Amino acid sequence: MSHVQSVSKAACVLRTLAGTQRPLSVRELAGRTGIPRSTVHALCTTMCHEGLVEAEPGEGYRLGTLGRRLTPR
Repeated sequence: MSHVQSVSKAACVLRTLAGTQRPLSVRELAGRTGIPRSTVHALCTTMCHEGLVEAEPGEGYRLGTLGRRLTPR
C-alpha cells in the first residue's frame, strides 16, 4: 500500500499535539516526532490555515478547533 509522506507527517504532528495540554514549540515537536524542524514549521503553518492547529505566540502550537474535533478523546 502506498502513502503520502506529508500526510503521515502531519498526522504524527497532530497525534503529538493531541497528547499534551500545553502548546509545543517547533523544536519540541521536531524532537518528539523525529521530523525536521523546517518540515514541522511548514506543516504547522499549513495546518493553521486549515484550522487543524492554532499558533500561540511565543509558546508554540496546539490543536485547533478542527483538530480537536478529529482526534479521539
